[in-house]
Amino acid sequence: MLRNRFFLIGLGCGLIAGAVFLQLMMNADKVQNKTSETGSASLLTQEQLQQEASRLNMKVIPKEQQAYTQQQIDEIKQKAVTEEKNQAAKASPTPTTTPISQATAAPTSVPKEKTVFIPDRMDATSVANLLVQNQVISEPTKLLGLLVEQKLTEKIRYGNHTFPDQTEVNEIVRIITSNP
Repeated sequence: MLRNRFFLIGLGCGLIAGAVFLQLMMNADKVQNKTSETGSASLLTQEQLQQEASRLNMKVIPKEQQAYTQQQIDEIKQKAVTEEKNQAAKASPTPTTTPISQATAAPTSVPKEKTVFIPDRMDATSVANLLVQNQVISEPTKLLGLLVEQKLTEKIRYGNHTFPDQTEVNEIVRIITSNP
């Protein structure tokens, strides 16, 4: 009986070791196939590359097209505003008659709009804090509460969003959850 026992223990250990090595070889083959597939990824056409990028929720930007950061966009906007003010100042004639009194002049209020870029994969708390930084809302808790209540925390869209001045929280939720 003792001899059979050692034989059976050896046979069992051998079967277990063989199964482990077989699984190891199969997994190594899968890994090798994956690396060879990614090696051929450089041979994709532009159309295939764009399809793969859209599948991964990414964008392919041509080399000739310039991509800007949010800071660069803000600087360009600021330059455009100052140039526009300078042109308006040059184009406006100097008044030769007496100016109209302040009381009779109609106040011209230009509605202010704020454009905020929401980066991809940003959570609701970060978006609320970003909107507070850009002075779109005063408190992030109202926005977060409404997003949680309506179960829209995962529905926030990335991109540039334009908010009119003094926008209500419900309208802000609608703007950031719809396509920019």
